[in-house]
Amino acid sequence: MITVLTATYGYELAVVQGKLESEGITCFLKDDVLVQVNPFLSNAIGGVKLQVLESDLNKAIGVLKEIGSMNDIFDEQQEKTDDNNEIEKKHIINCPNCNEEIENGFDICWNCCYSMTENRIMDIE
Repeated sequence: MITVLTATYGYELAVVQGKLESEGITCFLKDDVLVQVNPFLSNAIGGVKLQVLESDLNKAIGVLKEIGSMNDIFDEQQEKTDDNNEIEKKHIINCPNCNEEIENGFDICWNCCYSMTENRIMDIE
């Protein structure tokens, strides 16, 4: 079985599951009962997964694209990726000594041991 969609709760996938089954695609909600019993575990286990047989994967993706589910997911993933890239860009600085990229907030360059606060190479033994 291959995961094609995930959601925090199984009921969020019920309509999509019904559509796939109406198209003759065998599907299964993995971890649905576990999340129903203990909803707080959903984030820890990666949510409820809508899975299809590997042989039905291409047909399932076609149906998901047709109903717009895949477009929404790809858009959300792209937005998250763009947001993460912006965050990473804001938190990267270059060492004045060796020009190595380091995360903002570190006082010492991991590459050359240059101290940002003392403006010199530290003797670390």
